[in-house]
Amino acid sequence: AVFSPEQSKKTFSVDQIGKSIDLKSASARSLLHHNEGRSLSFLNLLFFQVGNLLEKGQIINEHSADRFAAAALSWIPKMQGTSYRLIILGHDSADVFLLVEQGTIYWPEPDIQVLVDWDLDAEAQKLAIRVGEREWRG
Repeated sequence: AVFSPEQSKKTFSVDQIGKSIDLKSASARSLLHHNEGRSLSFLNLLFFQVGNLLEKGQIINEHSADRFAAAALSWIPKMQGTSYRLIILGHDSADVFLLVEQGTIYWPEPDIQVLVDWDLDAEAQKLAIRVGEREWRG
């Protein structure tokens, strides 16, 4: 099944993210603070890095989230203007994730276990992300 952003239960602006998630990673806090109040569309690129940070099928937890947040900072200037979607991994009482698309941050149900299955077609700039039975396509 394809899960559209419109089906998300909650949306958050940038200044709400830090209040909604316990950001243990200094890199994640810096990323959010630096872009507070600005359009997040240019951050859509950052999921491009996930192949180097997570093995296919790996369960996301706070450790991989911190690693991803740190890598995200270094990749922003290199890939600004590309059209990839972004998942920023954060942590709450359960493992959660954020999907950023066209400047809006969507938070699907935070209580589900997030299992990443990624497929990137760099030439076509297409990205498919499977999370359980849900799928996002960029």
